[in-house]
Amino acid sequence: MVVGPLLGRKRDQNHLSTSQLGGWDAWNARAGWGGADEARDGTHTILGMSVQQIRLFGDPILRTRASEVVDFDKELRTLVTDLTDTMLDAPGAGLAAPQIGVGLRVFTWCVDGEVGHLVNPVLDLTEEEQDGEEGCLSFPGMRYDVRRAHGVVATGQDMYGEPLTVSGSLMLARAIQHETDHLDGILFIDRLDPEQRREAMRVIREATWSGEPVPTVKISPHATFGRAR
Repeated sequence: MVVGPLLGRKRDQNHLSTSQLGGWDAWNARAGWGGADEARDGTHTILGMSVQQIRLFGDPILRTRASEVVDFDKELRTLVTDLTDTMLDAPGAGLAAPQIGVGLRVFTWCVDGEVGHLVNPVLDLTEEEQDGEEGCLSFPGMRYDVRRAHGVVATGQDMYGEPLTVSGSLMLARAIQHETDHLDGILFIDRLDPEQRREAMRVIREATWSGEPVPTVKISPHATFGRAR
């Protein structure tokens, strides 16, 4: 997810994961030391960061519902690290596993400099709504106003399998809803009104990245239960 200026939000600090992976200051300190080594598959490494290729609109995995995570192992922790590094490198406010080619129900977020992740999310949304600008790393350069619930209580697990609840409003709620949509094969352009959607599709057809071939999807190094495509 890509957003405009970050908005304030309420959050119960007691519900945050104790395994969150640093923040913007830690990332800036690491990233400022040097360049990146790029591999043939589009991934690259910045001083220990594993940055994956982000799948763009048109890749079938973005339209495929992701599978529940059942194994909370080293491979899952590696996936969370990959998602976090890739999100911060972009940079973005959130990133879901299908966006790096892994069909599992995992996403990360970075809102107001605070980084977190959630596995197998289930959302409880407020009736109150909000309007705001939203973008997506799978749609480079595109931003549209999207209506979302104003607040959310998201329950799931952390990468160790421990129960985790994250509650928030405004920007955090928007990021959580956007990334959970990705896990269900729903894209932010699906939330636009008909006129906006027609405009978005026109922009996609004219975008320089839209003419690129869909990235080759290899077998994921993570357990994907046959859902990597």
